[in-house]
Amino acid sequence: MACAIRAHAPPLSGLVGVEGALVALLARAEAERWPVQLTAQLRAEGIAIAMPEIIAVTGWTTGELADGIDRADPQGPFDLVTLLIGVNNQYRGGDLGAYRTEAGALLDRAVSFAGGDAAPQIACVHPQPVLHRSPPVPAATLETRRPLDNGAPASYLTAMDTDILIVGGGLTGPLAALALSRAGLRCTLLDAAPRPERGAFDGRAYALSLASVRMLAALGVWDAIEDTQPIEGIRAADGRPGEGASPLHLRFDAGMIGERFMGQMAEDRHLRHALLAACDGTDRIDLRFAAQVVAQAAGTSHVAVTLADGEVLTGALLIGCDGRGSGVAERAGLRRTVKDYRQTALTCAVAHDLPHDGIAHQLFLPAGPLAILPLSGNRASLVWTEARDVAADIAAMEDEAYLAHLRPRFGSFLGDIALVGARGTYPLTLTLAQDMVAKRTALAGDAGHGIHPIAGQGLNLGFKDVATLAHVASEARRRGEDVGTAPVLDRYARWRRFDAAQMGMATDAVNALFSNDDPLLRGVRRMGMGAVNGIGPLKRHFIREAAGLTGDLPELMR
Repeated sequence: MACAIRAHAPPLSGLVGVEGALVALLARAEAERWPVQLTAQLRAEGIAIAMPEIIAVTGWTTGELADGIDRADPQGPFDLVTLLIGVNNQYRGGDLGAYRTEAGALLDRAVSFAGGDAAPQIACVHPQPVLHRSPPVPAATLETRRPLDNGAPASYLTAMDTDILIVGGGLTGPLAALALSRAGLRCTLLDAAPRPERGAFDGRAYALSLASVRMLAALGVWDAIEDTQPIEGIRAADGRPGEGASPLHLRFDAGMIGERFMGQMAEDRHLRHALLAACDGTDRIDLRFAAQVVAQAAGTSHVAVTLADGEVLTGALLIGCDGRGSGVAERAGLRRTVKDYRQTALTCAVAHDLPHDGIAHQLFLPAGPLAILPLSGNRASLVWTEARDVAADIAAMEDEAYLAHLRPRFGSFLGDIALVGARGTYPLTLTLAQDMVAKRTALAGDAGHGIHPIAGQGLNLGFKDVATLAHVASEARRRGEDVGTAPVLDRYARWRRFDAAQMGMATDAVNALFSNDDPLLRGVRRMGMGAVNGIGPLKRHFIREAAGLTGDLPELMR
């Protein structure tokens, strides 16, 4: 009394829509007990990657299959295929009868969702149905059986506008969209501001760790960023304005850890343009600028955001990449701890006479650190920290007066300097979210943690957040889990919580130790830096830390 699937499935156009085609695929996988290797490949890489094997099994042509995949609704039977494969792996080597019962229930759901019948794809030798038409299995059944460890799969059965809603179109937001779309998730990015245009150099640039550079390369973005500059070494020293750097200093070189560089400098205009261009290049990402989010609500199966124009969008997960004043965090009730340093960072770029040789300099001055970061050509990006009232006076000066205050701090080791691009300021605070996640909501970048720029690691922390979230989401998707549920988000929060807090406390301690003019502390600082400079293993550890290569790295950064 067996039931057989037709040797060659009919063309997709002959099925009950795209849903029908995927229901047929689902039915065939369950009925024929497809090999674990094939179902694992489907689960890990998606139908498109497993296309040759699927064609061999179904008899569909490449064009027919690609057409169906392109038009498939990821919230329909396609994700039920993922759930089926999760059930398959769950019972591998175990209770096959229980597996067939749950798989049959999932097929019932798929057929119901498609609004049709699987009969056009199933030809029975005898009238008895091939599939076990057991009543639908409650969501809790799938939740409680390991190793799926997933929340209620209701989101897979709820029609949503997208998989991931991302608020914030700066740098972290587009990066998150790229990383998550690479995991097969549809992303909609929302930002209240108009889309930025790439203009002339405005003085903004970022120090990207080696791990962050690897991530950009893995996402296909790095080669598109113009005018990058390798950071081949770092020199750190204590000093005072007009006196230069102490001879007792720290010297870090990338060669000590077998690398060509510890990181790269990238101008904001080029990095931002490359990220947005990469987002434009994939149909899994919808960029929506001039779209202000004014409300959000997280439910059991999805999260919804309301835009200023009244439009409501839904997804499985909402990610806040909207900076230190994160509206996403506030609306989700995520509290933060804030410490005001009463310092301001003055930012600018300078041209200088002598080559920098790819060396970054960190000079610890009584009012705060001065970072001199190499840019392409004989240029450098500066982050100059001063007490808030002093910084306000300096920021109000004309360029020549500004340079007159800068030169005694900068020194003459690169020759004369001149301003290039715009000048800027921003207040310095330490801000740490008490939790990185809430119901169907996650924070990344400055929305979750803003630290002192003394180590140049703020943006890199955000990159690591994104890489970790993409890693966790990809693994969850492979296991058939709903990426917005608490077990998935808790794994992300646990992975990132310690690293962000540790970096925040470390930069806070270094700022407190170095941002003063106490003669006793100054002597201790200089002797300590000189001692560390002579300990090779300790230096290598610090170099790897600066390069972002320590700890448990997510896949995109390895």
